[in-house]
This record gives sequence, C-alpha cells and structure tokens, in this order.
Amino acid sequence: NAANAVVTLINNIGNVTLNSESAIKAAEDALQALTADQLAKVSKEAKDKLTNARETYNTLKSDNDDIKEVEDAIKAIGTVTLEDKDAIENAEALLEALDDELKAKVDASLKEDLEVAREEYNRLLKEKEDADNAAKVNEVKEAINAIGDVTLDSKDEIDEATALYNALPKNLKDSFDAALLKVLEDAKKKYAELLAANAPDSTVFEFGENGTAEHKDGNEINAGKTFNEGDYTLELTNVSKVYDGAKDAKGNSAIKIGTGSAIGTFT
Repeated sequence: NAANAVVTLINNIGNVTLNSESAIKAAEDALQALTADQLAKVSKEAKDKLTNARETYNTLKSDNDDIKEVEDAIKAIGTVTLEDKDAIENAEALLEALDDELKAKVDASLKEDLEVAREEYNRLLKEKEDADNAAKVNEVKEAINAIGDVTLDSKDEIDEATALYNALPKNLKDSFDAALLKVLEDAKKKYAELLAANAPDSTVFEFGENGTAEHKDGNEINAGKTFNEGDYTLELTNVSKVYDGAKDAKGNSAIKIGTGSAIGTFT
C-alpha cells in the first residue's frame, strides 16, 4: 500500500551524502501525498529517519557550499597584482571562518595557492613602497640641489626643500644623505644672514588719537604710543608721523598712509 511505499523510499535513502537530495525529496513528496489515514500507518521511526536524513543533507550541503565559496574565492585571485588586496583578504577571511574540520576539507593545493598569493602580494607591496620612498628621497635631493648659490631670492627654493624633507617619515630622515642635509642647513643659515644684513632700520610709528595696533600675541597697544616694527598687524587711523617709511626686508611697502584706515603686516 501507499504507506509501505513511503517507508521503502525512506529506507532506500541509505547513508546520506551530497548525492542524496533526489532520494530524500522523493520520500518527502510521497509522505506529503498520503491521506491522514495512510500517514497514520507510517511509523514514527520512519518519519524521524526521513527528518534526520533531511537535516544531515542540509548540513552537508551548507558545509559544502562554505568550502566551495572558499575554493572559488581562491581561484578568482589569478595572477597576483597590487589590485588583488581585497580578493586575497576575502579568501583568507572565508578560510579562517571555517572550523578546523571544514578547513581540512578545502583543497590542499588551493590553500597553498592562497599562501603563495599572499607572499607575492607582500613582495609587490614592499617593492612599490621602496620605489615610492626612493622617489620621495630623490625629490628632496633635487630640491636641495636646485637651491644653488643662496641669495635674497632663494626663500621659495629653501622653503620647498625644507618642507619636502620634513615630510619624509623618520626612517627616511635617519638614512638621508648627511652631506646633502648639511647643504640645506647651510643654505638656511646663509639666507638668514643675508636677510639680517639687508633688513632696514627699525621704523617707529606714532599714532593719533584713534590709532590702534595689535601684537600677534593678542595684546593691544593703545593709541598715542610708539612701538618698533616687529610682528604686528596694524589697523591704523590718524597716523601722525611715519619715520623712514614702512618697508619689509625686501623693501616692499608695508603700509599705506592716507585718509581713513590703513592695514599692514610686519615681520
């Protein structure tokens, strides 16, 4: 009868493997097709056997899918380039997520391929980092060599070389050409000497009733007082006297005198 036929289908499943899906499905469909009276004739043991077969198959299928996902991720890496960082990390993460039993089931040659891919990526990355560091150091060297004979017009070249050197990481600074670094330090020293030698005499300002000046530290100098040129930002009104003209170190005008207000920055 129908109940016996279902039991036979269940018993024919045998040991559950990844190939058991069709046999399990056939038994399940047959069991579902039984009437209530027929279903009552199927033993609990047979029903439990079918339930266990389905659970075992689902576990096998899930584990197999996890293993396949890892293996597919490794195969997808292909020839390693610096663009493969994410692909390698993804495959490593998937493999690491497996328990030891499933890891052991991943194709051994593919696991070895993943290790080789990681080693090759690390080699390529170091190669690029070394090249980038060499380029940075070379840029600093070229900037220092570009300074040449120091004049009052050398500020931009000295500042650029200094900024590039300061931007180097500590390990590159520690290994930088000491003789060339001395060239930069000597250039800065020479420029400072030229600047000092060509600086104009200190200019004294006398403020009218409404004159104000604020020092860079934020302290205000009241109107009517005098001060020597320094690091000041000025907002002036009613300037009564300007001695010697206000010039910066290069002789450029640093303040405008006339009606209304005047603003100048002195260093």
